[in-house]
Amino acid sequence: MFFTLKQPYPFETEVTKSLKANAALGIFVALFLLVFQPFQINQWETEYKALKIIGYGMVTFLVPTLMFLGLKMFFSLEKIEKSWTVGKEILFLTFYILGIAIGNTFFSAYLGIVKISPKVFLGFVPIVVCVGIFPVTARVLIYYQWYKEKNKKGALVLESEMKVYNTEEQLSYKPITKEILFLAENEKDAITLPSENILYLESLDNYSKIVFINQENGIQHVVLRGSLKRFESQISTTFIQRCHRSFIANLHRVDKVTGNAQGYKLIFKKENLEIPVSRNYGQAILSIVGSKKH
Repeated sequence: MFFTLKQPYPFETEVTKSLKANAALGIFVALFLLVFQPFQINQWETEYKALKIIGYGMVTFLVPTLMFLGLKMFFSLEKIEKSWTVGKEILFLTFYILGIAIGNTFFSAYLGIVKISPKVFLGFVPIVVCVGIFPVTARVLIYYQWYKEKNKKGALVLESEMKVYNTEEQLSYKPITKEILFLAENEKDAITLPSENILYLESLDNYSKIVFINQENGIQHVVLRGSLKRFESQISTTFIQRCHRSFIANLHRVDKVTGNAQGYKLIFKKENLEIPVSRNYGQAILSIVGSKKH
């Protein structure tokens, strides 16, 4: 169990997806309270009852959304994702539940249903944590197992397709190494590299790192000012592809593909490198290497 808690787990870094998930949760809570009216809500004798009930759904949407945006404001979500684990996800979701419970308690006080006091918080906080942590843990463990098995199988398929892709290109014709010019944002700094010598490109905020093989000096890199998207547009070969919001990889250089709950990893054995493949790009890469139109 403790070993599982330390295993990698996907962390949502996209604001749009987080908003959609939180909105779905808020709508579910509002509809549940409107339809079933638990916690003596059915005994309320008040004006605008439906709107007040919907207010709990709004709080349920706003609290995790503000927590997520606050996290995004002060921390790099991409860096958080790299070290995110099953245990951290369980703890994070428990804080979500606790935050929602506190928010709805204040909303109840605003409606005049309860009075805020230490007794109220000491009474409900342990209950919320104890009751909430079990379904949260079960949910995370189920999703962890599902993500892990899915990505392991996907990694095997991707690796197999990639080997066929690279072999067919080598057998069908003698590869002609294209020269790629990477021109920085200032239109002055630049580097020209043979496409086959490029290993990967990595985003460094307003800069990008280009890692390549130098026949004499081994692995080298240059850093140019410009977004990854800018340099991606300067690449004309199909085998150098975006695989992550922060990485572009040369598929011809990949020796192995592994998978865990967070996604795929492209392994460059000779260079002892690993490049992550995000969930958004895994299927896109598979469609490229699985296509016969190379």
